[in-house]
Amino acid sequence: MANHSVSFVQSKEEINLILSKINHQILFIPLNLESLMYLKQKELSHLNPKYYFNNEKHKQALLFTEKFISELNYGNLKFEGLRLEFRSQLRFIINSCIFLIEIYKKISEEKNISLVLSGWHGQNFRKYNSKEIFLASSIIENCFDLKNSINISSDNKNTTKAQNLYNYYINPRKIKNDSILINNLGYNFYRLLIFKKLFQKVYCFNFDEKNLNFFKKIIFFLLGYREIIPKKTKIKFEETIKIPDIFLTYGDFDLSKIINLRKKELVFELSNSINKLNALNVLFKKKKFKNYFSFHSRGLDGSIGELLNNTECKTINISHGTVVESYDKYDDLYKKIISDSVFSGKFKYFAVQSALCEKSLLNTNSKITKTVKTGNLIFSNVKKNISSKKYLLYAVTLKKFHGLQFLGVEMFYEFYENLNLLNNLVSKDKKIIVNVHTSHKKNLDEIKPFFPNLYFTSEKIDKVLNKSFALISFSSTAIEDALACNRYIILLDQWNRYQHFRPTTEWEKNKIYYVNSKDQLNKLIEYLRKKKINETNFLRNDLKNNYNKIFKIENEN
Repeated sequence: MANHSVSFVQSKEEINLILSKINHQILFIPLNLESLMYLKQKELSHLNPKYYFNNEKHKQALLFTEKFISELNYGNLKFEGLRLEFRSQLRFIINSCIFLIEIYKKISEEKNISLVLSGWHGQNFRKYNSKEIFLASSIIENCFDLKNSINISSDNKNTTKAQNLYNYYINPRKIKNDSILINNLGYNFYRLLIFKKLFQKVYCFNFDEKNLNFFKKIIFFLLGYREIIPKKTKIKFEETIKIPDIFLTYGDFDLSKIINLRKKELVFELSNSINKLNALNVLFKKKKFKNYFSFHSRGLDGSIGELLNNTECKTINISHGTVVESYDKYDDLYKKIISDSVFSGKFKYFAVQSALCEKSLLNTNSKITKTVKTGNLIFSNVKKNISSKKYLLYAVTLKKFHGLQFLGVEMFYEFYENLNLLNNLVSKDKKIIVNVHTSHKKNLDEIKPFFPNLYFTSEKIDKVLNKSFALISFSSTAIEDALACNRYIILLDQWNRYQHFRPTTEWEKNKIYYVNSKDQLNKLIEYLRKKKINETNFLRNDLKNNYNKIFKIENEN
């Protein structure tokens, strides 16, 4: 059998490096959208992962990873928010390993192969001229029993990088009592500034010193927003977080080394988080906040809620994601993973913004008991009348290789296949906008030439929803955004793998549809184009009233 040189790649820069160093034919395996599009653009020899990772693999990966997570030893890591962050990051590295291993196994059954590695590791824009987080070489070096390979550089062998650890101090005199604390201004949290009491201050601690642009800084300041940048002092790292080493095998592949390398990185990152929490704990003993709002449950954001748990401060989680009920054991595993990040933790209250979220309390989020039914708080809020809207909007969650999720998220090659389907569907009466997430914005120039009938953009969801009468998606927060704006939802699942939500009420059935073929999609679009002309059955957002519901919560102590 002839020997084939195979290389797993994550960026065009990595591909070009390999081509410049290897003078024989390379069979490339793309691990993300950027590498797939570049290989197609340059007509380079490559394999499409869609033939090597089927629906059953999605389910098997979920079962394997969540069994490991359920038995994870957190050592002396006490904050639930930090535990959520720790297990989430370990889940990502395991998912990356599984995806790469499964493709390697299938190809090895068909071909006699030798691997070509770039040797690139981590994120190093200055060296790699790419913002990608490179993992493939490290996974292969640490998990594979290599007998025949070429390693172009040794970066993946030198994974220790110099980092700084700090102690923090926050001056309490800069903060007024009975103010509002928020985790961030993202996901429309600026609305809190509009609907709070007129002279009430809203604070956010900026540990990373990332500044707002001048215009936003002035406007938000006038609305009562105050950003606190804590003082920090560099200190020597001492490992106070003690988490036992992890031993994990996936079939014949030992994942222990790569997981423990990631664990070591996380222990350092979490040590910095604990130092921030220590500074906040000192502050909270001197200053009283009236409310703490967070759209995030993991890491520092979730842990702040824990610190405030025994105070009079009302801590409220406002999910920025779409959390819904589950329908079988695989569905339940996936949806609990999503909830881990956006709708969990030790908050005193959880805002329920939609009927979909409310149904998640039946099973996915059944442990959550203290809820406030608010209606829309942070999802989109554009004009409801859709009779004159001409476009369909396609928007999905798209993950990079270092942040892979299985089952309920479409893979990058499935995204490409959907673009093919939609491109062939476009006509004079069917115009489609594709809104690409900002994390993939730089890939737009490579994508556009392949799908000339589609209109590509990377804008705030409000802007594109305002042009559209329906959203086509697989699973995405855009579903909640669209429902809040009276748009139809078309759940497109060519893979017969995942249905994000199953409508039961008349209102839901009038809004949410599921299709799994081009023919079904085409017929549904025609039906909705006619239906939208007379559409009057929709909910109205009363943002002021909705925000009053969370500002008027009374603690039950």
